[in-house]
Amino acid sequence: MPDVIAGVATGGIAIGVLVAQELDCLSIYVRDPDHGRIPVSPSKEFVDSGQSVVVIDDMVATGNSSLKAVEALRRVGCDVERHRCNIQL
Repeated sequence: MPDVIAGVATGGIAIGVLVAQELDCLSIYVRDPDHGRIPVSPSKEFVDSGQSVVVIDDMVATGNSSLKAVEALRRVGCDVERHRCNIQL
């Protein structure tokens, strides 16, 4: 079981919260703070290096947002176990 569920902003946040609630684990979000001008960043005050994370997104078209979220979580030392989405275009 993961330590953290990370919802990709904005559509994955609500789904991530619901999944985290069912699994009784921490829920965070990963967002682009300035619409592409600043790298994607997780709410890092809530995650620790070495924590296992599952990334949740509502929809994946190009996969760019999800990939940036995974990279950002790995940069702060998280172990991204899986990525899940509801709709793939």
